[in-house]
Amino acid sequence: MKLTQLAAAMALTTASATALAATYSVTPLPVTDRSIHNFGQSIDESGQMLTITQSSLNLSVDADFLEESGFIDTYASSFENEEDVRQGVFSTIDYNYIIAQLTSHSSTARNYFLYQHIGTYSSYLSDGVDVDLVPGLDAISEDTNEYEFAVNTYARDSLNGDFVVGSTEGPYYRLDYENEDGDTTILVLNDIEQTAFVQVNGETKLLPAEDETLGGLSEAFAINNSLQVVGNSAVDYISAIDDAVVNCEDPEFLGDIPEAYCKRNIRVDASGDSTSYGFRLPDVGDTSFPGSYARATIWQLDANGNVISSETFPPVFEPEAEDESPYWSLANDINDQGIAVGASSIDERQNVRRPSSSSYYNYERTNVAVSYADGETTEMLPREDNLQSEALSINNENWVTGYVLRAPNSTARNRIFIHNLDSGETLYPQGFFNNAGAEGKAINNNNIVVGTSEYDSTVDTNRETHGFMFDVASGELTDLNDLLPCDSAYTIVDAIDINDSNEIIANARFSSAERYANGEEVINDEGETEMVDVIVAVKLTPLGSEVDDSCDADDVEDDTGYERKGASISPLWMLLAAGLLAFRRRKNG
Repeated sequence: MKLTQLAAAMALTTASATALAATYSVTPLPVTDRSIHNFGQSIDESGQMLTITQSSLNLSVDADFLEESGFIDTYASSFENEEDVRQGVFSTIDYNYIIAQLTSHSSTARNYFLYQHIGTYSSYLSDGVDVDLVPGLDAISEDTNEYEFAVNTYARDSLNGDFVVGSTEGPYYRLDYENEDGDTTILVLNDIEQTAFVQVNGETKLLPAEDETLGGLSEAFAINNSLQVVGNSAVDYISAIDDAVVNCEDPEFLGDIPEAYCKRNIRVDASGDSTSYGFRLPDVGDTSFPGSYARATIWQLDANGNVISSETFPPVFEPEAEDESPYWSLANDINDQGIAVGASSIDERQNVRRPSSSSYYNYERTNVAVSYADGETTEMLPREDNLQSEALSINNENWVTGYVLRAPNSTARNRIFIHNLDSGETLYPQGFFNNAGAEGKAINNNNIVVGTSEYDSTVDTNRETHGFMFDVASGELTDLNDLLPCDSAYTIVDAIDINDSNEIIANARFSSAERYANGEEVINDEGETEMVDVIVAVKLTPLGSEVDDSCDADDVEDDTGYERKGASISPLWMLLAAGLLAFRRRKNG
């Protein structure tokens, strides 16, 4: 990397880096043999880390159901050897194609599935050496006695590795549907779209929503030492959804439509019809509504992970009685004093032009950073200074970090904020260059913030990002890549979480051999291994200030900076970097 116009300021950070453990080792989490990509989520005080994997390798395929569901007939012309596929014998190319098609269908079908369902995301808990699956509500196959990897599970936070919290789908099952003409189709359904959970001693326990309509909707993001879990949950639904549920329970309305399908077709957060891959179920009416009233929620657990009590918090304002808009509140984190932070929607919309859509504006509902304590929702930042804001992390000293959205040059980008709830003091650290998009992701009890900032100021969109460390006491921001060995093959693009030992879990760009879905490396026509950029979760471990890791003269390009060895940026990385927002870490202090 080359130093930008902030070279002088960045040089000053080198002096303070020693106090923060100037040199870090970088170790990938031991899940690279289980998936193509993986994304760091959290690191707790015991060093246990959570990561979410994308595109799992070596998944089991139900060969009998491929035949029974009509999958083989649909895609027969695309197989290398159709007869082998019908016998359950897959070449590397055929297996890769089957997994790609099943994954695509599982990701794009809205209300039901015709083929074996494959979840896109799985979660793992690791101490850096061993790794354990966090299955959520995934089912165990009777044929293989292993998890099916059918559900999407997002494990977000852990407490000493003993309690893991997150969100999961309900398990998938097969349901025969026979229409009035006697034709039968197998539907693959689940009854829970998304629910919060806690895993204790290998057992998954649900954290229920206040309103359990449609299986309830809830998410969990963090847990503190008092066994308080925070997230959000549905407390009610708009009347149209309640009416749709009544219809789905009415035999006269249903006719020959399965009740489970009818209810699964009620989409709370997305729109769309029931058409998929040439098969169409009878229309059950307009059942697509953005109609969940989601509220910030604190669940109090006992030592066995059972819910003792729960508390929900309203948005920061009181809507008009006739206003049925689905305003929401969200808790991202909670400290050991039971103070939670997050965001709340408000009854305002603004025209916002994002970097990815620089030619037009989006009319977006505004949200503001808030804290939750003593039954109250409290806004924490001056609203007039920001288009939007959200708090992502709080420590035990009541320092909070997150982002504000500002548009000093007409294009809106996130900026870091650090705020103290007690004193009211607020800092807005600069990223790696003037007006760089940046976010504070986590803050530990040493008042060290980690996060991500745009790094390349020479482009307007799809800017490369680097992970940073910011010391509240010194006010100095350091590129984490400057703290790695000069020959590191990893480029830290996003710092997700930091514990009180200053150990960091981050996401890194890494050049790796391209692999098929069975893990086999892709070899090109010249007999060479194809290399691609991937995103992997890594642990950054401080080695101590006594370690001297200054770069050799050979590494120095000029008097303005140096170039680290590593993978170059690629279109694939740009796509994944944008997707990192989906895995934004919510850290407990």
